[in-house]
Amino acid sequence: MKSIRSRMLVMLLLAPLAVLLVGGAGVYLLTQHTLVSQLDRSLRAQAGAMASLVSREHGRTELEYNDEIIKSGRSILFTLTDSAGRVIINSSAAARIIPVREMRKPGQIYKTDFRPRGEDDRWRCLSLSFLPRMEHEDDHEQEEVSGSNDLLIMTVAASRENIDDALSAVAAALALMSLAVALVIIILVWFSVRRGLSPLDQLSREMRKISEKTLATRFPVDSLPLELQPVTRELNDLLQRLEEAMQRERRFTDSAAHELRTPLAELRTGCEVALRWPDAENIQQTLQQARDIGREMEELVSALLILSRSSQDININPDNETADLGEIIRSVMTRLGKHADDKQLAVNINVNPENNVTWNVPRAVAEMIIRNLAENAVQYTPPGGKINISAEPTPGSAAACFTVENDTVNMR
Repeated sequence: MKSIRSRMLVMLLLAPLAVLLVGGAGVYLLTQHTLVSQLDRSLRAQAGAMASLVSREHGRTELEYNDEIIKSGRSILFTLTDSAGRVIINSSAAARIIPVREMRKPGQIYKTDFRPRGEDDRWRCLSLSFLPRMEHEDDHEQEEVSGSNDLLIMTVAASRENIDDALSAVAAALALMSLAVALVIIILVWFSVRRGLSPLDQLSREMRKISEKTLATRFPVDSLPLELQPVTRELNDLLQRLEEAMQRERRFTDSAAHELRTPLAELRTGCEVALRWPDAENIQQTLQQARDIGREMEELVSALLILSRSSQDININPDNETADLGEIIRSVMTRLGKHADDKQLAVNINVNPENNVTWNVPRAVAEMIIRNLAENAVQYTPPGGKINISAEPTPGSAAACFTVENDTVNMR
């Protein structure tokens, strides 16, 4: 696929160059038509003047001329012929170069170009058919001759050397001018396309600098041309989504590492105990503990995936599950009881079973959130301190209020 730059260069160059070519050809043809028309008018006037000098008397055709006309050289030549093309009179050099044409009606005009044999120059000739002027001695003879309709043809020719030289000069001038204009057009178009596409080149260079570590980069929009602003906004939105996706991935990884650390430590401890005291009771207890920890880890991963979906505005509870907060709190604190006893903490759970405190989220999500808060409370409460955990429904709402209080900070 061709680049935008090459396409624009081709399209922007073809139009002005074509106009330049057509314009040059038009100027040349117009100049040629003007010069030839002027020559034809001159030949027509000369042919008319020569025809006015022709007369017929007593069956003889006479041309009233002088030696200057006959010996005028090769600049203007003439030939007088009858309707059958027979030469009656001509100038000295005309007989061998002027083509003779037959014509049937008076007043006809025929124009053509020809090149005499053995010569390089072209000639222009004009033939005019006419009836000669009659001179008679009596009326009877005049009526008889007038009816004879003796048609004559006056052919006048002139060299086109001056016209061809002028046209050659015009063609050379047009060619040089067209070449210069074409060169200027090429330079201007190339510079304009380069300058016009420079914002796109700059945007491309900035995009190549972006990596997973620089997703916070945003492209300036207002300083760009109007045509690039929608594209740049979409690129900024795409970078925003990529950055958010990378942040979600990091949060998921961090959360998974944090949440799985405790179950894995428990699993390792149980395995070490079973290896140190390999009796049947310890092995059975370790296996059950490993099964429970595996189930817990599975639920943790599911909860993390659900929370990851929630950051993408995806419904995390399509099945409309409900979590019993009271049951989850008691289950979590039972597992944390050993750590709380080691620090001699007083744990008070204030959940009324009759209130049926529920939360409209998947159980795995509710359990992970409650366990995080409870673990932090046990970890950061000073030895001998107190922890109060309560949960109560919110009047007029489907939400619930979950509170963890200790001697250092309250967490809701």
